[in-house]
Amino acid sequence: METTPHVNELVSLLGRGEGRKLSILRDAHPRLRNILDGGVPLGDQPPSELSALQEIAIAGLHAAVDLSTERLPYLRSHLRTTNQIDLGGQVVSAIGSGSALGTILFLSGPKDVASVCAGFALIGAIVALWAKYRLRDIAGNEGGLTKTYLALRESYWQARELLARLEHPKLAPSSSASLIDQANTLARTLNLLLDEVL
Repeated sequence: METTPHVNELVSLLGRGEGRKLSILRDAHPRLRNILDGGVPLGDQPPSELSALQEIAIAGLHAAVDLSTERLPYLRSHLRTTNQIDLGGQVVSAIGSGSALGTILFLSGPKDVASVCAGFALIGAIVALWAKYRLRDIAGNEGGLTKTYLALRESYWQARELLARLEHPKLAPSSSASLIDQANTLARTLNLLLDEVL
């Protein structure tokens, strides 16, 4: 008997999806219902259950790939738009500041022009600050959303790699337990990342 790999995070990841695959797994493996309801196995499981856990891991990794594929374009678009807004705000701020400074220094125009230019500078600065706020993650870390995007993209590729290894027809049972544990660890990371981008 080997130590039973954990699949609780994979089950949680499956629960984020439509839930249909999770109910199919519950029907196919009634003996593992406690695990498929989000529990953690205690003690060793017979080797026959290892193939069921591998099936759960494969389903969970498919869910990981699907959820990442769904969220990555949204994040990429959000980051691009926010960076464009930030650039626009900085440009407006620079134009407003330069015009106001020129008007004040050279007295080449009425003071109302300087006030309007200073107002543009203020608006530009506020827009740039708002854009920086949009780039923060849920915890308020500056640049956190960019880091979340990069981590989600890396996790997507790791999930695809683990999936290919777990679905390999000549996978040895001794390797499958380790791969299932790796998939569960990756699912934990993905669950945390997906919480950031909801």
